[in-house]
Amino acid sequence: MIWQLAAWTVCLSAAPLVPLPLPVEISIPSVPPGATAQIRLTFTSPRQIASGSFLIDLDPAIFGPPSAVDVYSANGDQVGSAWFTDNHVSVTFASASGGVGRLPGLPALVVTVPVLATVPVGATGSVRIAPGLVPWRDVLGYHFLPAAVTGAFKAGGALSIDSVTPGGGLLPAGAKVRLTGRGFLTITEVSVDGVALHSVTYLDPRAMELTLAAPADLTGLRVRARNSNSAAAEFYPALARGKYSPPSSSRGLPQPIFSQQTVIAAMIGPGDGPGIALQNPTLETMDITQRWYQGTTPQMGTFSLGPGETYFVEVRRQTSTTVQSQVPFRAMIPPATATGSDRSRFDVSWYQPAKPVCAPPPRGAPTITDLPCWLAVTGAGPVTTPVTVQWRRPVPFSVSLTTEGGNWLTARTDPAVACNTPPCKPQISLIADPDNLGPGDYNATVTVTADDPSLLPESFPFRFRVATSILSSDAPPYVWFDINESIYSRGPALVRITGIAPGTPFTAKVWDWEGGPKPSEYITVTPAEGITPATLGIYVNPLQYQPAGLGFIDVFGPANTVTIPVNMVYRGAEARPIPPMASAMTFWATSSVVSKPQSLFVSAVIEKVETVTQNGTQWLSARVEVYGNQAGLVVKAEPSGLAPGAYTGTVNFVFSVRGQTAMGHIDVTLVVAENAEGLTIEPAELRLSTPSGSDTKTKITASSVYGPVTMEAEALTE
Repeated sequence: MIWQLAAWTVCLSAAPLVPLPLPVEISIPSVPPGATAQIRLTFTSPRQIASGSFLIDLDPAIFGPPSAVDVYSANGDQVGSAWFTDNHVSVTFASASGGVGRLPGLPALVVTVPVLATVPVGATGSVRIAPGLVPWRDVLGYHFLPAAVTGAFKAGGALSIDSVTPGGGLLPAGAKVRLTGRGFLTITEVSVDGVALHSVTYLDPRAMELTLAAPADLTGLRVRARNSNSAAAEFYPALARGKYSPPSSSRGLPQPIFSQQTVIAAMIGPGDGPGIALQNPTLETMDITQRWYQGTTPQMGTFSLGPGETYFVEVRRQTSTTVQSQVPFRAMIPPATATGSDRSRFDVSWYQPAKPVCAPPPRGAPTITDLPCWLAVTGAGPVTTPVTVQWRRPVPFSVSLTTEGGNWLTARTDPAVACNTPPCKPQISLIADPDNLGPGDYNATVTVTADDPSLLPESFPFRFRVATSILSSDAPPYVWFDINESIYSRGPALVRITGIAPGTPFTAKVWDWEGGPKPSEYITVTPAEGITPATLGIYVNPLQYQPAGLGFIDVFGPANTVTIPVNMVYRGAEARPIPPMASAMTFWATSSVVSKPQSLFVSAVIEKVETVTQNGTQWLSARVEVYGNQAGLVVKAEPSGLAPGAYTGTVNFVFSVRGQTAMGHIDVTLVVAENAEGLTIEPAELRLSTPSGSDTKTKITASSVYGPVTMEAEALTE
């Protein structure tokens, strides 16, 4: 069940009381002795798994110790850890979006392992995979229990792929990708699912080289090699972990499973784990800045990460540790031990601009309050917030309310049935009325109870703050200062502070990145206090804090706090330009069915957006939405008034990273069909029969005379 409440999305764990079965299957394609095999675990039907764990045992007579374990999410947000003990592997993973197992044909798990060179051709071995200690749950809260399965392997074959390098990270057009293996011929054909290749070059029987025709991330994309004699090989790549440095840090630590999503800063506290695992997903060496405290004295160090290299930053005793870079990197906090409940911890803390909060943050911790907080002004009208309840079945539900300080909260439902087919419209309107309330805080709890005994009631607490005035600002997500070595101070950046009631008092305070609250030596704000409306001037001094600085300005009012993130980048005499950004989207629609909007997320500030269409018809639109430290371009295609056919357009945008500006574009294709005529589904009728206790599979394909097709399928049974 998912509630979408104002700006918050809360995932509720309405789970059945008994775990559901989760059918899985293992496939281990044959490879020659001495080659590299991939063990793949796939769900027999698509799922939305958000967390789980595996225990894997490999036949030591056939396989050597594994070289890598990867979990794949449809959204690239997989994260986890793999522990190796000889030929035994323990894997835990999580995906906040429930992307594991969502795409048909994409393995949930791939174990890359060498086959012993001494194994004779035709020798057979086995691999056993069983569920681990961390419970299996999907994104809706259902519990699952996968069955233990055993897969068979047979050594043999002439063609195989041992590695794909680089196997991940965003690669530019023209990038060279090397395949190693055995059995390659001059006539060997190579393809990568969903990736355009400019050329495929035979190097020798053990190597091939691919040249990309467009930017791509190869993580989890199937790479196929085929000879004319029907010999074929497949490989699912991921970015190799490179060397794990410093070498001593890897002792007793797991292999990290990194998300494909990147950050520019990450932080860990003394109780959050042993440290932060970092990975460079680019083709260039990047510099990392590390900060911590020694007693009360701030410390700073720097190190470099080569392409694909993994580095482990140990947490400093009794203090938080932060790392940041001008180039986005991957980060993960491994669990502290190989056993026990700590293995389920995969939190990655990175810096995000703080949202306006109801109350001033506690001393030394500029964070959001523990409860979601609605703000209202005395004497103003009611505050209405829509709530969406989503489940895999259209289950009826009821809503109950508990409030403090009177009956100021009401709920309207229309209809009182959970949505099971996105996009969903809100079914609940929560109305908070401050009319009869004096200034102060009022707590409430909303409880949704499903008309299904297998689903537990779910509650959502929040705080309703009634105030005489509320502060706001016109600050951007970041206030950036790009400093040249010849400039000794820079500013001011001007930020306007206003209140609903003129004359609202405020106090401005500077925090440093490590959590202050000592006065900052490199950020100055003036005035430090005053009444609204007012204009704040923000200055930085690079001589006091370099090569990079990150901090906050908190503006405290009587009822709420406005937080302004400040970032200073010290570059030296010349700044390194950032590359342009390119992407592509395809929409398919009829006169009655419109494709859902699609989004592109970037760790940058999007400053300008424009759309251009080939025929001049304004069917293409785009808007910017901000999610923490990422900006999202939401692209929508509207087919109304368009004749059947294929239409092309472009979304052009200007974005800035660390004070530098660059261009980006999204190539958009809209395919319009009239009442689905010209759309072919094969087979047109589906009849399935299978003996009890077994499964059957049938492939359904969709094609259109108008152009590319995107397809969503839903199965309904009686």
